[in-house]
Amino acid sequence: MSIAVSIVDDDDGLRLSLSRLLNSSPGFRCVSEHATAESALREIPKVNPEVVLMDINLPGLNGMECVRR
Repeated sequence: MSIAVSIVDDDDGLRLSLSRLLNSSPGFRCVSEHATAESALREIPKVNPEVVLMDINLPGLNGMECVRR
């Protein structure tokens, strides 16, 4: 059984790199990627990850507020 992870980061390159790293690591799988907190709030409940990697300094709604919600 692998650990389901969602990534929230506005840096496309970093988000892609983290996703690739997770998907190539035994015991982990990336179930969603999001460039904005708003997207994460809409989509993460649908995939129900066990872990969320959250960028704190997102444009618009910041990562801290996203986690709080």
